[in-house]
Amino acid sequence: MSGIKIGLGVPDGNHLEPWATGVNNIDLMIRRGELAQAASLPFIPGAEGAGFVETVGAGVSEFEVGQRVMWFGPFTAGGYGQFVCIDARYVAPIGEEITFYAAAVTPVAYVTAHHMLFNSG
Repeated sequence: MSGIKIGLGVPDGNHLEPWATGVNNIDLMIRRGELAQAASLPFIPGAEGAGFVETVGAGVSEFEVGQRVMWFGPFTAGGYGQFVCIDARYVAPIGEEITFYAAAVTPVAYVTAHHMLFNSG
């Protein structure tokens, strides 16, 4: 995976170095072809993950280089790659007490639980 850079043209994005990436049903369904409309091949899976901010886009003020973050972005966020470039709205800071492994698997589980509690009555 050395040298992979994903979506560096996102002007308001963060360039992240993933340290952990979640593997969830979304990734598995895309790989099995069950969500073919979600991603056209070739693509790098990994919709959620955690790592360090490497660079910050021109319009981003809420994150800084070296900051620990997690993300849950488009299905094609590319978390399995060496680098991820993602719009800042999909990124959240994480504290030092949270491991990258825990942060990487939190977004999809959280969104699923929130949806079930508040939208599926």
